[in-house]
Formats: sequence, structure tokens, C-alpha cells
Amino acid sequence: MAVSASVLKDCVLSLLPDARADDIFNKLYCLVIAGWLKKFAYSNKDYCYATVDIDPFDYHYRPGVHVKDSLRRKLAIREAMKDIERVPPYVLNKAAGDRRPLAK
Repeated sequence: MAVSASVLKDCVLSLLPDARADDIFNKLYCLVIAGWLKKFAYSNKDYCYATVDIDPFDYHYRPGVHVKDSLRRKLAIREAMKDIERVPPYVLNKAAGDRRPLAK
């Protein structure tokens, strides 16, 4: 999955409306430096995509959450993002080709 930097910023702002755009882009830069995210310029637009197949950290769901299927949630997000932005197939192929396993 890949998403343009501007759409990613808008998604973060929908979840965290008080976040500042420069803070969001600084955090994305940190993810790039850590190797968890790559940016790829294509057709006058920057696209972001994760470089690993699994989450780079451990986390737990809140008590009382019945469905704890991370893969299903990721697939639901991926499907929803298709309606928000049509990412060119070339970018999707580039993102898929750059994936690597994450050693924990």
C-alpha cells in the first residue's frame, strides 16, 4: 500500500485535529530515518509506503476489544484508502518490491 504525503497528512489530521502539519512531516521524516517508511516521487507527487510487513513495535488492544485481528484491520484500511486516492500501479509495484522482513 502507498499513499501520497498530502493524503497521509489529511488522514492524521482527521484523527488528531490539533496536530500541526510540520510536526506530522517531522514524524514521517523520523520514520524514513528509522527505515520503516520510504518516500517515492512520481508524477509530481510524493508517495509514502511502509517498508516492513509487520508492525515495528509491540502493542496491545484495550481491554474489552473483541476483534484483535491486526491483519483484517490493515486490509480494511487498505480497501478504504482505495476510495480516497487512486495510487498509480507503478507506485504500488515499487512499494511492494521494497518490502523487507523485520527482525524483532
